[in-house]
Amino acid sequence: MLALVRPPQNRQGSTELTKPPVVRTVTFALVGAIAAVWALGSLIGG
Repeated sequence: MLALVRPPQNRQGSTELTKPPVVRTVTFALVGAIAAVWALGSLIGG
Protein backbone atom coordinates (compact mmCIF):
# COMPACT_ATOMS: atom_id res chain seq x y z
CA MET A 1 0.00 0.00 0.00
CA LEU A 2 2.88 2.36 0.65
CA ALA A 3 3.95 2.08 -2.98
CA LEU A 4 0.64 3.64 -3.96
CA VAL A 5 1.09 6.54 -1.56
CA ARG A 6 4.72 7.19 -2.39
CA PRO A 7 5.84 5.37 -5.54
CA PRO A 8 9.55 4.68 -6.08
CA GLN A 9 11.59 6.91 -8.38
CA ASN A 10 11.58 5.91 -12.05
CA ARG A 11 14.76 4.23 -13.25
CA GLN A 12 16.06 4.39 -16.79
CA GLY A 13 15.86 1.10 -18.67
CA SER A 14 13.48 -0.36 -16.13
CA THR A 15 10.76 -2.79 -17.15
CA GLU A 16 8.49 -1.74 -14.28
CA LEU A 17 4.98 -0.50 -14.90
CA THR A 18 4.51 3.23 -15.35
CA LYS A 19 1.30 3.19 -13.29
CA PRO A 20 0.77 0.90 -10.29
CA PRO A 21 -2.14 -1.59 -10.38
CA VAL A 22 -4.34 0.26 -7.87
CA VAL A 23 -7.44 -1.95 -8.04
CA ARG A 24 -5.46 -5.16 -7.60
CA THR A 25 -3.47 -3.72 -4.72
CA VAL A 26 -6.55 -2.49 -2.86
CA THR A 27 -8.35 -5.79 -3.50
CA PHE A 28 -5.49 -7.84 -2.06
CA ALA A 29 -5.23 -5.50 0.93
CA LEU A 30 -8.95 -5.90 1.64
CA VAL A 31 -8.79 -9.70 1.31
CA GLY A 32 -5.83 -9.74 3.71
CA ALA A 33 -7.65 -7.53 6.21
CA ILE A 34 -10.74 -9.77 6.07
CA ALA A 35 -8.58 -12.86 6.60
CA ALA A 36 -6.84 -11.23 9.57
CA VAL A 37 -10.14 -10.24 11.21
CA TRP A 38 -11.55 -13.70 10.56
CA ALA A 39 -8.48 -15.36 12.09
CA LEU A 40 -8.60 -13.10 15.12
CA GLY A 41 -12.31 -13.81 15.55
CA SER A 42 -11.65 -17.55 15.32
CA LEU A 43 -8.98 -17.33 17.99
CA ILE A 44 -11.09 -15.24 20.35
CA GLY A 45 -14.38 -17.05 19.70
CA GLY A 46 -12.84 -20.47 19.99
